[in-house]
Order: sequence, then structure tokens, then C-alpha cells
Amino acid sequence: LSSSSASSDVHKRQARGFGATDGSGQTAGPAGGAADFAEVDVLTPSTDVRPLRVHTERDLTAEMGTIALDLRASTAAEWTTRQAALRRLQALVLGGAPSLNGDATLFLAGLRTLREPLAAQVADLRSQIIREACVTLALLARALGDAFESYVDFFFEKLLRQSVITIAIISSSAHLCLRALIARTRPHRCAPRIAAALADRSSAVRVRAAEYCELLARVLPPPADGERGPLERHADALIGALRVALRDAVADVRALARSAFWALNAHLPAHCSALMAASDVQTQRLLREEEHAAAQRSLELAEACLLYTSPSP
Repeated sequence: LSSSSASSDVHKRQARGFGATDGSGQTAGPAGGAADFAEVDVLTPSTDVRPLRVHTERDLTAEMGTIALDLRASTAAEWTTRQAALRRLQALVLGGAPSLNGDATLFLAGLRTLREPLAAQVADLRSQIIREACVTLALLARALGDAFESYVDFFFEKLLRQSVITIAIISSSAHLCLRALIARTRPHRCAPRIAAALADRSSAVRVRAAEYCELLARVLPPPADGERGPLERHADALIGALRVALRDAVADVRALARSAFWALNAHLPAHCSALMAASDVQTQRLLREEEHAAAQRSLELAEACLLYTSPSP
């Protein structure tokens, strides 16, 4: 099967405003189009966050320790302390702390102590804190690239659940954050989580999962002939979930699953060919109808993915 992407159904919904913004420049609500992840680095720090430069390892260690302490502030009255800590971490990243002395090792060591406190901010009840946490994670992914991959698996489930709630600023922030994390770090270890989400009881979660499945397949380089790509080890889970998603009761899920099918075909051609052959006649017809348009869509997505995965300035 030839590699391609997005469905005509999704394109039509986007033309009608599917995935429209909520006025703040961010996608509103749990339904976002398969194509709209071409936006690059939409989540950015507030304009009053200025680069904070540290010049010694001792200074960096002290800063990370202070941030960790402030992020653990637990009372409702201290939410501004946690917001300030998140912004201070953003300022450190903007100031080049991840590459202090040309090496990210020290920064990553400090970041490991922040995993649980950062996860707590993502799961907070205040929309200001959640958005600030999402901005921070997206900024870290941009600065660290593949070195941040293991963190994506840790935060994935919490961000996914936040991406489908009804408060627009929270759902859009979490959704844009996850897209940025996937595009910047190419976290193939998240494939089982995505596959599981494709079978979630919530149709909103299934829609998101199909989007993330396609995006992951797009940003990962296809394996060379005769080689096994990183998605090969997750092939059974992904193809099994996709088989069910292609017959989902919700039209959006089916359309996005077809997009994901063509994206995965570049990595798992034999599995996708077998899935096509085992699908019912109507599903085969819909997949084939989209193949020509998908080829052009594939080129557009490839350009967007290059923007995501190129080193940040």
C-alpha cells in the first residue's frame, strides 16, 4: 500500500470550522482536525517571562531545587507560588539552562526531581496552573527534543484526560501540549498508550488518540528497507486498535482512523495490507477513495513535521 494521510470527511469538517479556535488562538473543545497540527509551538510563555541565565552548575542546581520546593506548595492560597515556579523554569529554559556548558546532563538530572511536581500541576484544578504547566512541558520538549522522550510517556495519560474535558482553555492547552510533545520528541514508547486510548469508552478520547497516532507515525522516520522501525514492536497493539477504530460508531473516529492507517502504512506496510484485506468492503472503499488525496496530504504533513522536529534556535 502507498503511504498517505487525512480523510476527506475531516477536511470537510475543518472547512466548516472543525477545530476552530476559542479566541485565544488555541483549538477549542475536544474535537480537533487531523490536519490542524501543522501549527508549530503554539503554546508559548507569557511575554513577561524573560530568559534567566545561569553560569555555573551550582547556580543551576540551586534554581532547580527552589523550583521543586515551590511546586510542592499544596494549599490553594499558594497557587501563585506554583505559577511563579513554572514561569521560572520556563525562564531557565529560555536562558539556555538545558545546554549549560554544552551538556544537558545536569539539567536533566534536576528535571527528574520535577517529574511528580510537574504532573501535579497538569492535574491541578486551576486552569491557569494547567495551562502554565502545558506551556512549560512544550517548551522543555522544544529545548530537549528526543532527550525529553521518556517524560512524554510519564505525562501522556494525564494530558490525554485533560485534553477532553469541557473547559476549553484546559482541553486546548493539554491537546496542543501533547501534539508538541509528540512532534518534538517522537515518543514511540507511547504507542501502547495510544493504542489503548483508541479503545477508550469516551469517544472524545478515541478521537484524540487517532490524531496522536497519525502524528506519531508522521514524525517518526520510516524504516529503511529490510529494517525494523520502532513501531514494529507495537504493531499488534496499534493494528488491533486501528481495526476496531475503523468500525467505530462515531464518524470522527472512523475518519481519523483512516488517516492514521495511511500514516502507519509507511512503518507497517505488511500489517496495513493485511488489515486492508481483512476489512469489510465499505471500509476498503473509503480507504481507497482517500488514497489519492492522502498522498498530497502526506507531503504537507511532512513539511509541518520538519518544522516541529528541527532544532530550536
